[in-house]
Amino acid sequence: MRTDKNKIYILNLKLTLILLLPLLILFLIFQYFYNYSDIISKTVLFSACFENPTKTISKIQDKFSDILIQDKILSEPVNIPPETLPEPKISENLELEPLEIIDQDLKNSEEKNLEKNLEKNFDEEIIEFVPEEYRGTIIEENFKGGSFPLYIDTKPGYLSNRTKINSQVLKNNIDKMPQITLSIDSEPQVLLFSTHATESFEPCDRKFYDKRYNSRSTDNDKNVTQIEDKIAEQLNNFGINTIVDKTQHDFPSYNGSYNRSAETINKYLKQYPSIKVVLDIHRDAIERENGERVKPIAIINQKKAAQIMLISGCDDGSMNFPRWEENLNFAVDLQRQLETDYPGLTRPIFFCYRKYNMNLCPCSLLIEFGSNSNSLNEVVYSGELLGKSLAQLLLSYNK
Repeated sequence: MRTDKNKIYILNLKLTLILLLPLLILFLIFQYFYNYSDIISKTVLFSACFENPTKTISKIQDKFSDILIQDKILSEPVNIPPETLPEPKISENLELEPLEIIDQDLKNSEEKNLEKNLEKNFDEEIIEFVPEEYRGTIIEENFKGGSFPLYIDTKPGYLSNRTKINSQVLKNNIDKMPQITLSIDSEPQVLLFSTHATESFEPCDRKFYDKRYNSRSTDNDKNVTQIEDKIAEQLNNFGINTIVDKTQHDFPSYNGSYNRSAETINKYLKQYPSIKVVLDIHRDAIERENGERVKPIAIINQKKAAQIMLISGCDDGSMNFPRWEENLNFAVDLQRQLETDYPGLTRPIFFCYRKYNMNLCPCSLLIEFGSNSNSLNEVVYSGELLGKSLAQLLLSYNK
C-alpha cells in the first residue's frame, strides 16, 4: 500500500514539474525582452482611464519609485477658455525685453548646457512625468503697448523705442515713411532661415514647464524651423516664391551663430538677386526672477496663438547700417497688416541699436514667435497667420 502511495506521489510531482517548466521558460523569455518600467508605464495608462491619473501615478511611484522616474503618461492639453485668460500685465521692465537680446547673461546661462541636453526631447503625443520639484510655473499674458514716449502708437500697433532717438521725431518719420514698392514675379522673393534653429517649445499647452529641459532640439519637427515651413506654405499658396533654409547655425556651437547665418544670407542673395525680403525666425525666452516663465498669448478665431514680436534695428553711428529706415518701414507695415487681420497678435515692435544681419537686405527683420513656454502648435499657428498677412502685404506692394 505504501509503495502505491509513493508511486502516486512521484507521478504527481512529475506532472507538476512538467506543467511548471513551460511557465518558467515563458517567464524567463518575458524577463529578457521586457522590463518592469514598460509594465508599470502601461499599468499607469490603463489605470488612468478609470481614476484620476495623478492619484494613479502617486500610487505607482510610491511602490516603484526607483524605476518610474523617467516614465511617461498620456495627458490632455490644458485648455483655458478665452474668458478665463488673465488680464494683460504690462511691465515696462519685461515688455519687449526679450531675454535672447537684452539679458545676455541669462541667455549665456541658457546656452551652457546646450550640447549636454540638446537631445532631451518630448514625444509629440505624450508628456514626460515631471516630479513636483522639477516643475516651474507658466503664466499667460498678452503684451500691448504702453505710454509715450517709450511706446509709440503706430495705429493699430505699437513700437517700443529703445534708442536715443527722440520719440516724437521717430513718430513723425514713421508717419511720413514712403510706400514700399516691390515687383513680384516667379523668381524667389522671400528667404526664411533661423540663426538659432534649435530653439524649441513646450510639447503641449500646460501650466508648468520642466526645469530640467533647456528648450532646445536638433529635431526639425520640434524647433523653430517648423514655423518657417508654415510661413512658406502660405506665401507659396499666394504665388510668392519662398526659400526655406533649415541650417542649424547654432549647433554644435552657439557662439558665432550670426556670423554663420550671414554667410547663408549672402549665399542666397548672390544666387537669387530677386530676393527682396529676409526673415530670421526665433523664439523668445521670458523668465522672471521668481522662476515664472511667461507665455505671450493671443486668442485668434477662438484658438490660442503665440504673440509675435518684430525686431528692427538701427545704427548708432558705429555699425555700418546705413539703410535701417527701410527695415523699420517694412516692420511697421507688416505689424499694421497683422494687427488689422488679427488684432492682438503682435507685441510692440522692438526698435533698438542692433544689426542681427538686417543690414544685408533692406526688408530684413528678426521675428520672435512666442517664448519657450508656448506650445509648438501655438507658434506654428502664428506662423500660418503671419504667412497670410505677409502675402497680402507683399501683393499690395506689387500693385
